[in-house]
Amino acid sequence: MSATTVEHARFRFRCESLKIEEHANAIKESLAKTKGVVEVAVNKRVGSILVLFDQAAVSADKLFCKIAEGLGLEPEQIKSKLSSFNRAVIGRSGRRVVKRGLLCAGATTLALLAFSEKGHAVAGGVWLTLMAAHLYQNKRTLFS
Repeated sequence: MSATTVEHARFRFRCESLKIEEHANAIKESLAKTKGVVEVAVNKRVGSILVLFDQAAVSADKLFCKIAEGLGLEPEQIKSKLSSFNRAVIGRSGRRVVKRGLLCAGATTLALLAFSEKGHAVAGGVWLTLMAAHLYQNKRTLFS
């Protein structure tokens, strides 16, 4: 007999309004009542909400709309900000910038190795940050 595991999709939404307990609780209750939502967790200290949901039962767009309505925002505003962020970070030009940055930071790190320990450490930190961005951009192909 084999057990079937279901992977749930998740997203985190941050907004200063979620630091207010009434707003956070109202949105949490609204999302928890939505079919397909598995778990909702609110962090009022940082103003974020984490939603685990079944993509087969409910779409992320519908959940974003519920959050927007609960905060008194226009759902289209949120969607446009999300899509512009995704284009900037995950789009072709974003990937190109990160790859070029990795190359330059790597070369700088190696060059500074002979001259400045502090500069080498800073350039290495930049390289590590860009590597994290690269892994984020390519998570689907790297971790599937």
